[in-house]
Amino acid sequence: MKKPNKKIECSKLVIGSVLKKHRIQHGYTQNEIADLIHVSRPCYSSWENDYHEIPLSKLLQLAECYNLELMSFIAEIIQEDSSIHDNQENIIAKQITNLNSDINQMKELLGEILIKQNDGYFI
Repeated sequence: MKKPNKKIECSKLVIGSVLKKHRIQHGYTQNEIADLIHVSRPCYSSWENDYHEIPLSKLLQLAECYNLELMSFIAEIIQEDSSIHDNQENIIAKQITNLNSDINQMKELLGEILIKQNDGYFI
């Protein structure tokens, strides 16, 4: 499996504002959403306040918390940031494609493990 680039290449100011908007819309505190994605509140706060860049894996978890497709979540970030270049959008789309491929491979592997476990291969 290819490792996706860990960062989204766009304005942190836009990402932070989108994170905050969705958190508030869904009625979460910073502490609650941080617990849901298994990071500390200060770590989450640093993303929302634009001090650090959010890893793509955590953006995926947040999209799931908000019942959004990752592509929709990222598209919203891109729409709010008019300074994104076409090349950066292509990089993000490729990262999403790679991430989706990795997720599908993991699902298949887990399915195979469960089948073997149910057939008595594991004790």
